[in-house]
Amino acid sequence: MVSFTDRAATPANVLVRILDRESVLLNLETEQYFGLDETGTRMWQLVTGLPNIEAAYQDDARGVRCRAGIAPLPPDGTFNPARGQRLAPCNPC
Repeated sequence: MVSFTDRAATPANVLVRILDRESVLLNLETEQYFGLDETGTRMWQLVTGLPNIEAAYQDDARGVRCRAGIAPLPPDGTFNPARGQRLAPCNPC
């Protein structure tokens, strides 16, 4: 389970390259790669560059406020997709 107080970090075996506001993540062990669009790249930079996931959620650097952008956390403060929690769409201000 992932909590808002967790800090995200790039694993040592993952190479990240940003190209024209998009990025590629390459797992050097499995040789699998993933491409992120501009939004995904921005979120990756926020969650890996700020102290915790809560700080990334609260960041409003691009003027987008996600009032209902993340499903409400249960009382134990964790996010668990296995319990049916899903991300809700973000609404521009």
